[in-house]
Amino acid sequence: MARLSSLVQCAFALALLSGAAARSASKYYQMTPGDVMIGGLYSIHDGGTDYSNCTGAIDETFVILSEAHLLSLDYVNEKVLASINMTMGTRMWDTCNSAAITLQHCVNFIDTTEQKDHGICGPTVNLTTSSYSAAPTEFDYDSMGVLAVTGAFWSSVAKNINYLMQAFCIPVVGTMSSSSEFDDQSRYPYFLRTCASDKYRAQVIFDTLQARGWLHATVLYTPSDFSFALKKEFQTLVDACSPTSADLRLFRPPCIERYIELQFEGNDDDESESQLTAQLEALRYLLNDGGPRVMLLLMPVNAITTLFEKLEEWGYHGNDLQFVVANGIEFDHDERWNAFMNNTLSIENSLPDWVMLKQRLETITLQATNNTWLKELIVKQNDCCYSDSEIGSPFCSVERRPLCSGDEKLLSVPSVALKKARLIFEAINVIAHSVKAVHFELCGNNTVGYCSAMKKKITGRLLFENMLESSFEEDDHRTFEFFKVGKNRITNSGMPIFDVYQFQGDDWRLIQVAYNPFVGPGSTTDASQSANFSQYTIYEMVRPPLWDELARECDECQTECVRSYAYMKPGDQCCWTCRECENSFEIVNVTLQQCEMCPENTIPDEENRTQCVPVDSVSFVAKPNGILAVMLGLSIVGALLSVFAGVFIHRRRRTPMARASTPDLCFAQAGCLLFMFLSTSLMLPTSSAFVCGFSWALSTTLLALCHAISTV
Repeated sequence: MARLSSLVQCAFALALLSGAAARSASKYYQMTPGDVMIGGLYSIHDGGTDYSNCTGAIDETFVILSEAHLLSLDYVNEKVLASINMTMGTRMWDTCNSAAITLQHCVNFIDTTEQKDHGICGPTVNLTTSSYSAAPTEFDYDSMGVLAVTGAFWSSVAKNINYLMQAFCIPVVGTMSSSSEFDDQSRYPYFLRTCASDKYRAQVIFDTLQARGWLHATVLYTPSDFSFALKKEFQTLVDACSPTSADLRLFRPPCIERYIELQFEGNDDDESESQLTAQLEALRYLLNDGGPRVMLLLMPVNAITTLFEKLEEWGYHGNDLQFVVANGIEFDHDERWNAFMNNTLSIENSLPDWVMLKQRLETITLQATNNTWLKELIVKQNDCCYSDSEIGSPFCSVERRPLCSGDEKLLSVPSVALKKARLIFEAINVIAHSVKAVHFELCGNNTVGYCSAMKKKITGRLLFENMLESSFEEDDHRTFEFFKVGKNRITNSGMPIFDVYQFQGDDWRLIQVAYNPFVGPGSTTDASQSANFSQYTIYEMVRPPLWDELARECDECQTECVRSYAYMKPGDQCCWTCRECENSFEIVNVTLQQCEMCPENTIPDEENRTQCVPVDSVSFVAKPNGILAVMLGLSIVGALLSVFAGVFIHRRRRTPMARASTPDLCFAQAGCLLFMFLSTSLMLPTSSAFVCGFSWALSTTLLALCHAISTV
């Protein structure tokens, strides 16, 4: 709460210092009147901390998204709110890609004396034209509070917007803020988004690597909220799917050799610069040391450009590495980097082009549009000058260019803008359907316009809860609703459906459509998908030249060591050689991957050599068993036969035959046989090594003596 209070106070101070200048700078502000107002934030120009520095290049994608914002308002006013006789207006600001300016605008959204105290946390004031007695023509829409805020802003900016807006219970509907950090609804109770959470994008990246057998990779990321959160989610998946026993794995999981942070932004001081230098050296060493050829670039597109510059400087070329990126289709098609991008895979939100916006952009002229930023873009593309009386200054792409006729149109539209425009369309529809639902709840089905109950009881929490329950049919007959986990819990994110693109030649090609990590890939004929998917061609994935090398690299890494341990070079995580323990009484410690000696009275298990098993205790007398009984019986029979032979010879000793046969030798031979059988019977029932050795020696001697007597 202390952090939030400080943020609010700081933002109000910024607004008081620069609010008047911001209000008058119509080049950076647009307003469309309505019964209720919403806020819009778009980074049209690239600037600094205030408008005096906001003179950078115009962002074509964000200009198109601002036009999508206005077209979406026209759509909901006609299709959604007309039935209750209400209209929705907007107050849009150019944030100049600056967090400081963004906070100033957020304060302007609630900049009314009555509303500063509580926003819409309780009974609302100054949110509708019905709250005033003045005629509509005299109403100051510029000071009117907003019901919700939307626009195109990244996760780092969305965090600041949300912290300020939630202090006044104003819902924020993001469209490009995909960081999984926003999944925590306890921290962000008034935030929702029409895009999917990067938690599920990480799963699709994981599945993509696994499906193609690219199981040895390096992850590069930046400190940005989007990049760091995506890296964290991906690392969680990898760790969860890497059990120590291969028997527990159905599929072989990817192994990440390194997670390397590259601090490409915010290197204004020597310490940050030295950190980046060390990070780049670590990456360069890994590549030169035969590191993975597959690289996951979980970073913004501007950071990818900087990385390519470094790789080119180090002597790397196209097809030396295989990249997998997130949001790659936003990458500027600079021919210089086509070789590096070739065969790169990109994981994108599954969004069909918004055909309605495309048709509008194809026909609208410079003179016909009321969108100041769209005028500036048309002038830039047509290389002419145009004087706009509304802002009091001319748009000129280059000085001393001819004047525009007013009939100029857009010459090109970024393809990514037509896709992301659908997120804007969905966000404004969510707000409009929520307003309509609240109207029905507070005013009843038979009332049009604002009723007294709605004026008094509308709150941000009521609006937000109805937003989460929003479900509506889009212009292309798809049904929009927020993603549900199970049957009951509604998340604050759009459906987790993604497309996989591959950069082939000089452009991105769609190779997998509508992949849901909970279901699998979809198809263009799936009835649940938009009919607009039929306009796309699904291409076959082109095998990169590195394909065989990548397969060999993965085969040689993550080797299963059976009855041996993994020997790794310093710093290695995924690749190793298997070494056996030299001592026969050593086992393999699977956790430490080293050999350990078994304690006394234990020996290694024969199957895996991963544990010591106790040696069976040895008693002096062996346990009785069938074989022992048979052998003892035979020994006794032999001994009895020897005694019988001796007695027989003794009784016949006086006969001529016995005398002729040397009875002394016969007695000696019978005695030898008797003692030989007796020694054997002593050896059989014992496990004593001494007794066994003595018996073997004695029986061998007696056997030799018997043999000698028989030869005499």
